[in-house]
This record gives sequence, C-alpha cells and structure tokens, in this order.
Amino acid sequence: MAQNNCTTLFPNVTTQHQDKFFFRVENGAFKATASCQAIQVNVRDSWSPIITVSGAQTETQVVTVTCSAVTPCPSAPPRLTWNLHQDSASDTERSPDGTRTTKITHRITLTHSHDEHKVNCTAAYRVNGELRKASTTIKLNVTYGPKNTSVVVSPPGPLSAGQSVTLSCSSRAQPPVQRFTWFRRSGSHTPVNVSAGHTYSFNFSLAAHGQYYCEAHSALGKQASQVMLVGPGGVRAAGSSSQTAAIAGGIVSILLVVIVIFAIWKYKSKRKRSQKKRQAAVASGRPQNDAEVHYGQIHFSKPPHESKSSVCDKNQETVYSAVKGSNMAESMALYAP
Repeated sequence: MAQNNCTTLFPNVTTQHQDKFFFRVENGAFKATASCQAIQVNVRDSWSPIITVSGAQTETQVVTVTCSAVTPCPSAPPRLTWNLHQDSASDTERSPDGTRTTKITHRITLTHSHDEHKVNCTAAYRVNGELRKASTTIKLNVTYGPKNTSVVVSPPGPLSAGQSVTLSCSSRAQPPVQRFTWFRRSGSHTPVNVSAGHTYSFNFSLAAHGQYYCEAHSALGKQASQVMLVGPGGVRAAGSSSQTAAIAGGIVSILLVVIVIFAIWKYKSKRKRSQKKRQAAVASGRPQNDAEVHYGQIHFSKPPHESKSSVCDKNQETVYSAVKGSNMAESMALYAP
C-alpha cells in the first residue's frame, strides 16, 4: 500500500482459479472491500489447434491440410505435431488484428483409401517450464467412384437345366452406388443388357450359357466387374485360363532372356581369355600356335622353264629309239634260221 502497488501474482494458474475476485483493504480494525468492482477471472485449457482442408476432397485431387494454433507468446510459440508427416516445419504469422498464429501444412494427393482417415494435430504450449498439450482430430471425407466391383454366383457348383441361378453384384463408392446393370455376352457377340439391380436371377439352360458381368454406377463414374463364365460345368472367371497362359508366357520369356545373357557372358569371357593368351605369347617371344601358318612366311617360286632346244632333243631321242628298235626287229626276222 505504501508503494501504491497492489498487484497479485498467481504463479501457476489452473482451472481452480476461475472465480470472481474483489479488492480488499485491511488495516487493523479497518476493513474495506470493493464489492461493486469485482474482477472475473476465467481460466481455460490451452488453445486447441484448428485443422482445415483446402479444396474439394475428391479422389485424385491435391489438397493442403493445415493445422494452426493461437500463439499468445510469440517468443515461445506452441510446438505442433500430427500424424500426417513427422517434423513438419512450423511458421508463425501475424493477422491484421494483431494476433499471432503458428501453422504447419502438408499436401496430399487423395485416393479412396483416404476416406474416413483421421488427422490428429497436437499443440504443446510451454507454461512455467511445463508442456501443456491440446489436440484436435478430424476425419477426411473423400468422394470416389465405384471400387472393388465383384460378382458372386449361387450356386457355384455344376448346373443342371432348370436350376435357379442368382448373380449378386457388390461395389464400394462414396457417394454410394446408385444402380447396378447386368450384361451377358455369348461368343464373340456384343454384350447385351439383361437386367438391372443388385441381383439377377434366372433358370439355367443351354441358351443361358454365357459370360456375365455387372456394372456399378455412381455420380462419379462406373466400374465393371470381372466376367464370369456360367455353364453346365459350373462357374469360373472367364479370364482365368488366359491369365495362366500369360503368366506362363512371361516365365518362359524371362528364362530365354537369362539364357541369352549367359551365352553372351560366356562368349565374352572366352574371348577375353584368348586375347590374354595371345598377349602373353607375344610378350614371351613364342609363336602363338604351332598350327598357325602365317601367310607372310611362305614364299612361292615358279619352277624354271625348260628351253625349247632341250625339249626338242628329248623328242628326237624318243623318235630315234623307236626307229632303232623297229630296224633291229626287221633284221632279226631276215636272218632267222
């Protein structure tokens, strides 16, 4: 009172301090209360963060999710964390009215799996060396066209003429599927619309044999189910055999590629070894291979031509010998006894 300072300090405000407070002066027997000038003190928990999503929450759309919290003390802003992204960088902004807000943001490309996904954000305020936390949780509401459209056939076993068959179609969409349509295809003909509704029932006959599928329609599109082949032998997926063949063909192709790669590698390895052997042979001064013949080491020479005179002499000797032999035979015949 002597210093004209009647400030009262609450070191650790809690919700128990929420009440009306009156200024009172006591000096010995003198007591006075300013009952007409009460001060209402309201104590609330730490400010809960606010989560907002910009843009339409539709599949394939990119939206920005923002978590913001009031920042009464700019020198000690709240620490924001959430389940979308760890260690998101925060930013403190000042609004035109002078208040400050701390924010974190994250961009998401929406898919149907984000529908009803919970986004939780926590703001931690430091008060008197302690952390006071407040959290907020929202759900994403993502719209998407039909997904996982499928057909169930009852009964699934072998069918006989006149037996009742029921086809049931199911799909998932947001907003929900508005209608189902059924189609039948026989051979290579164009599919024919045979019914509408969640189920389609008929009595089996040879004329009813064929491929069936359904289409789910919603405000955001449509999706067809897998084609089911309904016949006397039962029910099966029409694409099962072709899928098996495709898988087998893929395995064979992979094996062929592996074999070709191995053959190329083996050829290159053998070629490298041959080159190393030749280089080693050249370095040691030895011939590379005794069986190899170098064309440059062979010299071809023509035999000497015989002169015309020598040829003539040989011919004359041959004729003389023949004449001499015939004369001797005649002489022997004349003087024979």
